[in-house]
Amino acid sequence: MSFKKKAYSKAITFLFKDRLLCLSSPLFPDVNVKCRLMYSSLKTGDCVFRKKSLLSEMTYQQFACYVTKAKKPKPKTRPIATARNNEVGQGQDHASSLHQQHRSQPLRLSVTQVLQNLKENSKSRPKHAYVFDEETARSLVTTVLKNRRKQGAPLLEIQAGPGMISRELLRSGVSKVIALETNKAFTPLLREVQDAYGAEKFEFFEWPMLSLFPKLNTSKKDNSVKSYNQHEQVVVEKLRTASLSHGKTYSILVLGGQAENKDFLFYLIRNLPLGDEILAAEGVEFFFLVHPKMKLAMENLKDDRNSNKSSPNLSYLHILAHLLYDFEVIGKFQADSFWLPFSAKKSRRLKDLDTSVRFLVRMRLKEKREDVLPLHQHAPFSIFLRQLYKKTKARVIPTLEMLVPGCGLRVIGAGFTMMDIIGPTQTERFLALYKEMLTWPEYASSPLHNHILVKTTGGIEQEEEEEEERVHDDLVKDDDVPSKTSDVER
Repeated sequence: MSFKKKAYSKAITFLFKDRLLCLSSPLFPDVNVKCRLMYSSLKTGDCVFRKKSLLSEMTYQQFACYVTKAKKPKPKTRPIATARNNEVGQGQDHASSLHQQHRSQPLRLSVTQVLQNLKENSKSRPKHAYVFDEETARSLVTTVLKNRRKQGAPLLEIQAGPGMISRELLRSGVSKVIALETNKAFTPLLREVQDAYGAEKFEFFEWPMLSLFPKLNTSKKDNSVKSYNQHEQVVVEKLRTASLSHGKTYSILVLGGQAENKDFLFYLIRNLPLGDEILAAEGVEFFFLVHPKMKLAMENLKDDRNSNKSSPNLSYLHILAHLLYDFEVIGKFQADSFWLPFSAKKSRRLKDLDTSVRFLVRMRLKEKREDVLPLHQHAPFSIFLRQLYKKTKARVIPTLEMLVPGCGLRVIGAGFTMMDIIGPTQTERFLALYKEMLTWPEYASSPLHNHILVKTTGGIEQEEEEEEERVHDDLVKDDDVPSKTSDVER
């Protein structure tokens, strides 16, 4: 590259905004042509020049000369110490020594810088919560390790952010941490962790694991799908290799999003029954933060075994987690201990609920899950529940008659009456009803069966629609608005 082109490249970066960057196109190879176009654009006001007063006094020749000339940096000279500034010099030397001490701990300085940059740049702010201080990271890691089956087993950290949790896990004796992070602002910090501990202990990948579009898309031409599948295979192999010496056991840790923190739970329940190589491995434990609403819903589900009260803010995700997984709250953290801070917005129905905290939970498949429900039936059962809980105030038998026409007498034979309402009904009764429903002749040709086939074998279009409906359902529950009709009824 010639001297003029280098100088021009620096000048255009320094002087102009995005609308003039097109002038660096190969369509204008001549520097003089570029300068003429730039000058005319500036004069007509088509773009913004940072030094307006300087432009008003410039001729074209002066402007072209200003753009194409490179400015040489002035050499930095150290001020000569005098008797008057000896004390100041000593203070500067002391500050320099402190600076060198901080440079010996580059991670702390880098974390502070990255956090400040994220706060100043609103466009690059993450959608997830991260840990930026050592105290919160240490407390969270201590809680996780106390509740693991094997403390030294590998761990997959989703949305690792600045790597504070990863570093604390490695200090605490975890054999290997595999970190996933798509925000490139954290790449230098994660690389520092890898340099400090080596690739045998720590590796990170820019892989959006929780993204459903590339996960469920079967296209062989989409580059994002190809990249997703390649990263998935690499991470699967890394986890298998690292967990061999620990009985093929590992854990997954994710902090979650800003509001309900249901994204990971939805991803888990949706993909684990499909035989996902990471989620469905034997002995995998899941650690994640949940909203107080979910904790309350899970507690009410446990109490509802012998009661007839409806749980507030109940969704099919809560029921599936209650019936098919061991769900245990193991820790409590303040919402503002993370950045961005978790939302503390209160709902209309649960005004007395303390939303300024988040709870760390451990979840894993029940040991006798085949006795509860075979794994391949988890996804169809979740769709069945979803159709029921779209109208929690409706009666059970009429709703099931619309889903499976002609099943009324069979539902009565299963112990239901015309007075039973969906919301207060114990979830275990619906599980037993679903198992029995699979043997009904009416079910094979019912709208519900056809709907389940579409949802479990359909493409990404059905999954995107399901995502939108799920978000709508959550908003409906929070705002106390009557729910819409089910997909099968439509």
